[in-house]
Amino acid sequence: MRSAVGHPAPAAPGVARGYWVRLGPAPDLQHLGKLVDRVLERHGVVGRVQTEWTVRAFRVTSASLRARKAAEERCRMLAAVGLPCDVREQPDGSYVLDFGEFRDGAAAQRTARAVRGRGYSAVVHPVRTPSYAVVVGPLDERAALALTRTLYESGVPFSLTRR
Repeated sequence: MRSAVGHPAPAAPGVARGYWVRLGPAPDLQHLGKLVDRVLERHGVVGRVQTEWTVRAFRVTSASLRARKAAEERCRMLAAVGLPCDVREQPDGSYVLDFGEFRDGAAAQRTARAVRGRGYSAVVHPVRTPSYAVVVGPLDERAALALTRTLYESGVPFSLTRR
C-alpha cells in the first residue's frame, strides 16, 4: 500500500510560513530596543515592534462637575461617610472626584457602588500600561534555532512559534 503525500496547505494571505520569534514583553521600549539591536545585529535579521496595552489597575472617578466649590463640597460629604476622594481639575476646566486607584477590579466596583448608593455618579476606568515586544520572522528552522539559542544565553524573554 502506498502512502499518500499531499502538498502543504497554502499559507493564509499576509502570513508568511516559517518560524517567528517574539522577544519580550518588556515595559521599557528603549531598554528592549538596545538589547534587541545587539542580538539581532549578530544574526542579521530585523524585527518589528508590537505594543500591547494591559490593565494594571482601575480608577474610580465621578462625572465631571463645572464648579470646583461643588466638587469640594461633595468630596467632604462623601469623606464623612467613609468614601474619601480628591478633587482633580480636568483639561477642559471641569472637576472630577477621584476615589483612587485599585489593583483589584472588584474593589473598584464596590467603591463605585458605594458612591452611587449615596446618590452620586461613579465610573470605573481601567488604567492601562504599555508593554512592548519585537517580532522577527519568518525565519527558516536553522536561523530560528540560532537566534533562540542566543536569546536564551543572553536572558532575553522570548517565544518561538511556527506558522
